[in-house]
Amino acid sequence: MKKSKRLAPVRQIKQQEEKEAAQRLGEAQQGLNAAIKQLQELQQYRQDYYASLTEGREGSSSVPATSLEKYQLFLAKLNGVVERQQETVEQYKQHVDSHRKKWAEANARLKSIDELIDRAKLEETLFMDKQEQKSIDEQSQYRKRQW
Repeated sequence: MKKSKRLAPVRQIKQQEEKEAAQRLGEAQQGLNAAIKQLQELQQYRQDYYASLTEGREGSSSVPATSLEKYQLFLAKLNGVVERQQETVEQYKQHVDSHRKKWAEANARLKSIDELIDRAKLEETLFMDKQEQKSIDEQSQYRKRQW
């Protein structure tokens, strides 16, 4: 059996590994996108809430202390949620980077196998060409002797 044919199952395995790595990378990227979207929504909500708080205070010079305290407490909690979501986004970014590296490695292995198969096919072709040339030479020698 030719070397290029023997390497075909190895190529299939490496191709499957590369495909799975690409799929995991895509899933990680989707998770990152969702986390970023959630972070943006939280930041927008915080900004809208703060704007509504400051707009409500512009019309009057006094705000009951309990209301102000509740606003501040809620904003503190909201800021904490935003910070945690920022940390989650950073974790997802690291996760995506890790999967990107794994995919790149799997892709490089697949390309290496493809190059090895191409070299094997070239060697096989060269060998077949030499065999064919040898056969032609032998036939021409045989014809010369018959003359």
